[in-house]
Amino acid sequence: MPPAAPANILIRDTIEADLPELFRIHVHPMVRLHELPLKEGDTVERWRESLFETEQAERPWGYRSTTILRGEAVVGQITHIHSEENGQHWCVCGWSLDPEHWGQGIAVTAVSRLFDVLFDEEGTDWVISSCYSGNDRCVRLMQRLHYEPARIGLMYRIRTANRKRSPRWMKRFLLSADRWRMKTDRRMSAT
Repeated sequence: MPPAAPANILIRDTIEADLPELFRIHVHPMVRLHELPLKEGDTVERWRESLFETEQAERPWGYRSTTILRGEAVVGQITHIHSEENGQHWCVCGWSLDPEHWGQGIAVTAVSRLFDVLFDEEGTDWVISSCYSGNDRCVRLMQRLHYEPARIGLMYRIRTANRKRSPRWMKRFLLSADRWRMKTDRRMSAT
């Protein structure tokens, strides 16, 4: 039987009032170890412009942010970038959680709830996520979410490392809507 989900975990579209706490989490030294280097000019104001002031129609892709709450407290964020390619809806998804809340099942609960929306309500076909090699906590989370490892070609790795200003190797994982439904239906029938 799967472990019980932690109580009082909610997700919502990010609102402007969430940004200061999300930025505090974003720049936390423990979080920074597992994310791409900060960009110059990465500020709460820049996030506000990106999320709320830039028209989505101006972009070739859709950027969205979901806030993770424990009760009323902001404890993390899930970012998702949506695109269409060859008639399929793709979503690149990443998350960060306040280290004070790591290891409590909050991320798997919140991301699972978002995936239910993405796959079942919005018609997403695939979700892609990446993490640095050595981020074992994130790899375990992706395994719990039923992702499968995906191959990354050497030239893509080199271009990405250069573009993202990070020499560390990335691991990539894929999750299809069919796999999500199959795994979560089986999990639900076991309870």
